[in-house]
Amino acid sequence: MTYIEHGYIQLYTGNGKGKTSAAFGAALRAACHGYPVCFIQFLKSGHDQQSVSCIPNVDYICFGKNHETDGWYAPRADDQPTPEEIVQGWYEAKNRITNNTYRLIVLDEINVALSFGYLDLKDVITTLKKRPKSVEIICTGRNAPQELIDLADIATEMQELHHIYNQGIPAREGFDF
Repeated sequence: MTYIEHGYIQLYTGNGKGKTSAAFGAALRAACHGYPVCFIQFLKSGHDQQSVSCIPNVDYICFGKNHETDGWYAPRADDQPTPEEIVQGWYEAKNRITNNTYRLIVLDEINVALSFGYLDLKDVITTLKKRPKSVEIICTGRNAPQELIDLADIATEMQELHHIYNQGIPAREGFDF
């Protein structure tokens, strides 16, 4: 298997913007080259579905949605997704990782799901290690566990220098989701 045929594990973490955007860029490139892609989001509202629905070769699934925020999960007692929703999403992701249908699988915000204790880190790492070697995996989200950072072939930390959100400007359709 050459390095082109081999799938690697990429990880994007940190408090800066761009983790999901980087994953979308990789998914777009892969899909445009004819590779089947699965984009799985945890703890998001599903706003990003429109971004991928017009791209052939991309399946999109969202688990643990929070409809009260602008596209990301902000934990509050009244709107927390149930752990069962997140676990259901992981089982779906695990099935798609192991069935060797996709060339790229994005696990968007899985780092956050892990940091909240919704998923078993050992199970995630075992699954990623045992994936078919042609499957590329991208894990995104703040607070990536060190064990997942260590497993990744490519790990990037996004650092916020300044952001328009801090000026009260909300996420913008077409640019931020």
